[in-house]
Amino acid sequence: MTKGGTDLFDQFCHRYSTTRKPYRWPLRVFYGMIDQSGVNSCALYNFNYVNERLPHRQFLIQLSAGLLEPFLRRRLTNVTLQRSLKACIISMLGIDVPPPQERSDQLPKRLRCHFCDTNLDKKTNTACIVCQVPICRHHRRSVCTSCSDIN
Repeated sequence: MTKGGTDLFDQFCHRYSTTRKPYRWPLRVFYGMIDQSGVNSCALYNFNYVNERLPHRQFLIQLSAGLLEPFLRRRLTNVTLQRSLKACIISMLGIDVPPPQERSDQLPKRLRCHFCDTNLDKKTNTACIVCQVPICRHHRRSVCTSCSDIN
C-alpha cells in the first residue's frame, strides 16, 4: 500500500528531467541530483500552507527564473554586452528602462581634435565636458588636458 511513493517520485523525476546524453557517469549522477532536488523542493513548497499549490511544471519554471535572475542582473551591468542580448535580458526580467539620455560630451558632427597636429587630421565626435573642445581618445580623460590643469 505504501510502495507507490517511489514510483511516483521516479515519474516526477523523469517527466521534467534535466538530463542530457552524458558520456561521463559523474555528470549523470549530478543531473539525477538536480531532478531529485526539483521534486523535493516542489513537495516542500506545496506542503507549506502559506504558498498556493503549484503544478510541478509551473514550480520548476518559477524556480529556474528565480535562480537565473541574479545572474541576469549581474550580466546586464556588462558594458560590452550586445544590444540584442541586453534587450532580451531586459524583456525576461521585465525591467522598465528609461530612454537613453543624450551625453553632454557628444558633438553633433565629427571635428578635428584640438590637441593633435593638423597633419594627423584625427577626427572625433567627443568633446570636453567643461569647455566643449573636441578631443580624441588619446587626449581624453573626464575633461581635456587643459581643463584638468585648471582643476
